[in-house]
Amino acid sequence: MAQRKIPESYLSHKLLFFSGLLTFGLLDGLTAAMMIDEKGIIAEANPLLRELVISYGSLSLLIFKVVACFLLLSIPLLIQHFSKKSMFWTINGFYGVFTIAGILAATDNWIFMNMGDPFIDPELVTALTFLVVMIAIALGDIMDYNRNRTHGQTHSMITDKEWERMKREMNYPD
Repeated sequence: MAQRKIPESYLSHKLLFFSGLLTFGLLDGLTAAMMIDEKGIIAEANPLLRELVISYGSLSLLIFKVVACFLLLSIPLLIQHFSKKSMFWTINGFYGVFTIAGILAATDNWIFMNMGDPFIDPELVTALTFLVVMIAIALGDIMDYNRNRTHGQTHSMITDKEWERMKREMNYPD
């Protein structure tokens, strides 16, 4: 009986998706809730999350972070689903950035909670995350373009000669 080959993107996308959800959603949310409980509401740098905690409690912060992270990390999978070409490196880079950003943010929360000073300013962590996401998407797009081209998946532009032939076939007026 022949075994079905699992696409390489299947496993890596799922592993990186769940590692991003675990670190950026759960771990960062959990350490932020612990930090707020220990240091007070002003310890949270994000005013939206502060208001959420004031209105609904620390557990709401954790739930919000996990749900928002899940939705954010689902976007590349939806784009890939409707795209005709592979986005293997773009998606892996996107997920990798959020996995690392989650580890960095959770570590920063933990250090602030235990030492009183953050390791890295939270605004800098946010700015670096957005910058590195843009770089990862751009590099992933370049790598995917080359990968798709070598596998014959790219769609080239229509040449003038092909356009003229198509116009003749459709009886398109000149």
